[in-house]
Amino acid sequence: MNIPARVLPSLHLLTLWGFAVAQPLFDMIGRNPAFLTAHQFGPSEATILALMLALVLPGIPVIVAALISRVERRAGQVVHLGLVGILAALLAMQGLWRTLVWPEPAISFIAAAVALLSMWAYYRHAWVRSFLSVLSPAILVFPALFLLVSPAARLFDTVVPAEPGEGVHRGLPHIVFLVFDELPTTVFMDRTGRIDRENFPTFDRLAKSAYWFRNATTVHTRTEHAMPAILTGMRPKLDRFRIPTDAEFPDNLFTWAARHYRVVASEPLTDLCPIRVCSEDVGLGAPKHRTKRVLRDLATIYLHIVLPPSSRVNLPPINRSWADFDEPQFDLHQKVVTLNSDGRHRQAQRFIQAIDSSPQPTLYFMHANLPHLPYEYLPDGTRYFMHSRIRGLKPGVKLDTWLSDATALNDAYQRFFAQVRYVDKIVGDVIHRLQEQGIYDDSLFIVTADHGVSIRHNDMRRAVTDANRWDIAGVPLFIKLPNQSIGDIVDRNVETIDIMASISGITGIPLTWTPDGSSVFGDRVRERNNKNLVDGPKIWELSADLMVNRGEMTDTIPAPVVNQELVQGLLGRPISDFDIHNAVGIKTFVKRPQLFENVDFEVYLPAHVVADMEADQVDLTGAVIAIAVNGAIRALTKTHSTAENKYGFSQLLPASAFRPGHNSVAVYWVPAPESAPETLAELARID
Repeated sequence: MNIPARVLPSLHLLTLWGFAVAQPLFDMIGRNPAFLTAHQFGPSEATILALMLALVLPGIPVIVAALISRVERRAGQVVHLGLVGILAALLAMQGLWRTLVWPEPAISFIAAAVALLSMWAYYRHAWVRSFLSVLSPAILVFPALFLLVSPAARLFDTVVPAEPGEGVHRGLPHIVFLVFDELPTTVFMDRTGRIDRENFPTFDRLAKSAYWFRNATTVHTRTEHAMPAILTGMRPKLDRFRIPTDAEFPDNLFTWAARHYRVVASEPLTDLCPIRVCSEDVGLGAPKHRTKRVLRDLATIYLHIVLPPSSRVNLPPINRSWADFDEPQFDLHQKVVTLNSDGRHRQAQRFIQAIDSSPQPTLYFMHANLPHLPYEYLPDGTRYFMHSRIRGLKPGVKLDTWLSDATALNDAYQRFFAQVRYVDKIVGDVIHRLQEQGIYDDSLFIVTADHGVSIRHNDMRRAVTDANRWDIAGVPLFIKLPNQSIGDIVDRNVETIDIMASISGITGIPLTWTPDGSSVFGDRVRERNNKNLVDGPKIWELSADLMVNRGEMTDTIPAPVVNQELVQGLLGRPISDFDIHNAVGIKTFVKRPQLFENVDFEVYLPAHVVADMEADQVDLTGAVIAIAVNGAIRALTKTHSTAENKYGFSQLLPASAFRPGHNSVAVYWVPAPESAPETLAELARID
């Protein structure tokens, strides 16, 4: 094939670029397809990326050199030879750093010599230019191998949501699968092991119409490991950190379901659903523009390939994550921040609205980051103004240790408890939506959590201890079979890795892999004589009847900090019933008083009242505080000491205490709580 002479210089530069730049990057990301899924790349995005690496990016300097040659031939030759030398040096450096254990200056000198020699040889010898012409098909061969042969080619598998009439099993039930975060079974169980139906009516009704696997436990304490375990049925591996993406876990609920089901998913914290299946997350909306992000990460990878070791130490590491290398590791925290800023209630609302009456079998999946920190929701889903610090937690980065302050711990628990009640409401709203669409009865309905959480004096919040293992390990698992109406409590030794095998057994669709878990309705779970829970590098071996044998389990509900008789005697009473006098020598500062001036229920409620106090002449440790809203007492709490002569308190108020617009708030000290008090000392007033 004859190639026009004027095209050959550009073709040679593209060829050199292919060997020096494009192919090393194709090789790196082709062997690690998790890089593409971490950047939310599907087949079309991967194809565009391949064309950019092979043609678009090198095309910029090639066009510049060609334009200069048109204006001034000799200047164009100089620029062209300079580019030949640079690309030759980059190609040489990759091999030199891998093969020679020489001082860096010596290798750099050799690379510079290769650049000069390449420029001279290219200019003086026609056979060198002819050799590059022969190699020029590599310009297209490299991206073709990347797209068609490398492990990244899995992105092009024809696993797509089936259209009606195309492989759809119309007899299959809808699957509705809800996974919550930091939701322990112990929070909604009463002291008899039953569900607290007054505070959790939806879970109580579900337990009466579905199977409640009361002894269910998670297999890992961290979301990034616990979620893949749930969605694959495989136990977490301890040998290395596997990022929760479909590239790392190609066999999972979503890839299995996509061959038979339409998939509607809200998966904001992991990336196990391939973009070809979940093209748009119903919880978060459309993905953002990704070009700048991926080019920045590719530049970081390439610098790791060509720079000497001493220079690489100043680069962001590329072995701790698959994207955003300036972030040191898989940034679950940033995903959580993004979700929280958008409003976790909006995720639930969007998911519920996405449920429809389509006759096509559908997998509806939602992983909700609730009742996980931060605690900011009342039981009805109203978002109250959140004070960033959780009282009772030891200050620090990890926020994983509870202090011994009973009043602070009780405040944290009440906020957590209110958020769990909101979870109960979400489940109820999902069921109501399914019933509205006429598909609830026929659906397979599953509710579980990735792991639990604990709130106990002088104990850990998430790390497992002997005292809190029930709270961390025990997670709810409710399974309502299609057309089931009568429930049962099942105390088998069930773990979250058993859910996938159970779904397969119920639907009759075999899994394409062999999970570690077994169907909860089969006999293999009966044979397990223990439970395994991974917490960091440690594996806890727990008893098979952990959540059933409650003999060693201590009470998880902190005792009320205020005498309940006093609460019943004061709560709801108008301030006009009392003799009010000013508290002398006590300064009280209610935080953010301006929030009470114009309350908008659609935006937030200032329902969490926090205050600092100073008192030189009286010890206020454990003093009873009454909080009145709009002229009536709506809550009681106690103070705690923060420093010498300094105190504080915080209390969550019910939404019913407030009204739209202006609200008046007053804080009182109850000086004689032992008797029926008729006198209150006013500490602060916000009118």
